[in-house]
Amino acid sequence: MKIPLTRPGKAKRLDRRPYRTVSTVDDVLAISAAFHAAGIPFYVHGGWALAGYCSTTFQSSDIDLYVPAEYEKVIEDKFGGLIQARTRKRVMLNFQSAVVEISFLTPLRDNRWVMDFGIKIWIIPQRDMQGHHITISGVEIPSVSKAFVYAELTNTLYKNDRDMQKHRDRAALAEAIMTDDERARSRSLWPLRGTFLNRLRIAITG
Repeated sequence: MKIPLTRPGKAKRLDRRPYRTVSTVDDVLAISAAFHAAGIPFYVHGGWALAGYCSTTFQSSDIDLYVPAEYEKVIEDKFGGLIQARTRKRVMLNFQSAVVEISFLTPLRDNRWVMDFGIKIWIIPQRDMQGHHITISGVEIPSVSKAFVYAELTNTLYKNDRDMQKHRDRAALAEAIMTDDERARSRSLWPLRGTFLNRLRIAITG
């Protein structure tokens, strides 16, 4: 299959309403309910996934979701006035004043998914993407695996020094609740460098 080559693009703001700089539990529950009602599959990752696994909360500026790429049009139709494009595969969704960042996933052979940031390529096995849940305020919400949460925290993209320290602190929290096998598995999920040859290898071999 052809893997699209994506490049960072200039944000085009479609909705200029102000939004909070910190997302809340209510925001996570609201977006979960809205996506479920619209029939859009999604998987929480990032800070809220870790918060759910650790039964705590963080000062998270947004809600990070993975969504299969074929649902991009559904999201545009359902929430179109709230979307601003960042790249072909990344959008910001201003939902009830909270920011939701959606990373679209391209299906790959052997039950795996590809999320391409242009610089690094995540190849996510289905067992790390599906079948996992976090619990927030008694509500089960689909999420990625703990191993993948840890992999993201230890391989951050586009982060400044302040954010890097935050991710190191959160990685320590994630590591504390993981088994040795989960930590070892996490290393196998680290992203490839986003070169043309790697894209070509993925497209040919899966």
